[in-house]
Amino acid sequence: MKRSGGTSAFGDRMSDERRDLLLARAVEAAERHRTSGGAAPDEHPSVLGAPDEVLTDLAEILEVEAAIDHVIEPRTGARLPRRLGGWTLVAEAGRGAAGVVYEAIRRSDRRRVALKVLRAGVEHDAVARERFRREATACASVRHPNLVGFVEAGEADGLSCVAMDFVEGTTLRAAARARTLPGPADLVRRFAEVADALDALHRAGIVHRDVKPSNLVVAADGRFVLMDLGLAHLADADRLTQPGDVVGTPLYMAPERLRGAGEADARSDVWGLGATIWETVAGRPLFDATDFASLRRRLLTEDPPTLDAVAPQFPAAFRAAVMKSLARAPEARHPTAAAFRDAMLG
Repeated sequence: MKRSGGTSAFGDRMSDERRDLLLARAVEAAERHRTSGGAAPDEHPSVLGAPDEVLTDLAEILEVEAAIDHVIEPRTGARLPRRLGGWTLVAEAGRGAAGVVYEAIRRSDRRRVALKVLRAGVEHDAVARERFRREATACASVRHPNLVGFVEAGEADGLSCVAMDFVEGTTLRAAARARTLPGPADLVRRFAEVADALDALHRAGIVHRDVKPSNLVVAADGRFVLMDLGLAHLADADRLTQPGDVVGTPLYMAPERLRGAGEADARSDVWGLGATIWETVAGRPLFDATDFASLRRRLLTEDPPTLDAVAPQFPAAFRAAVMKSLARAPEARHPTAAAFRDAMLG
């Protein structure tokens, strides 16, 4: 790893001590993401805006860890299809913080699902297992056409599994970048449907906590389907985070959560959906920042630009509803996702 001093985004030549401190935080963030969920390593506050030299060292460390992980738990893509309990794994669809998602077939009825399997390397982690159990509980307790559907949960060959509906489509982020989204009237309706899905979660005592463009899938039939309930918080559950933990993605976190002011609630999800909508219709993120400190400062002190200026093609009632959802004070937002839905529709 390189140890030569250099000029960084932090200003002057970086000392070895400062570099090592930043690198240690970045590695810790990456490991927490791998085992316990939360922001991805390249989105975590410890990594946002880090100098190139730190990111290079981080990449080298993660590459070595990945090689070790490959030996301990090799990627199965080359060995698919294969059986796992009562399932046939067809293809790997993605990897998350603690689980691997496969396109799978339940052999008893040939049902096609997305099977999320807790990675063998983190089965021993109590927090990871509890987050995994929570996702199953959240999925099972609420049914809504704009929420990923729960099929079943249990164990297969000693590994914890959650089976969900397999949703054909692409993420909202990718669809927005590809400019394949529908016109304003249809977009308003579809975002209102997502708000309705969030309201269904909230009425069941569940807060999603990570509403963002990459967690919404544009299904083949046009629905926006909210995915990834792995960070969902059950109102009657004990806290799984430690003081100072960041759970979620900073750019879509409500200001009060960045301040650490109490637990997330429905109004936090309203803010996350508002930030997602703003970015989608404006074609750029709510705030641009090169490091977490700048992003946090802007989120806590600045109002986002009005949609009147960046998306005038949308109805006035919709623009006003989105801007209200982004009020810095929770009490100034829509009190429920249902209220946000109704305001969007005018």
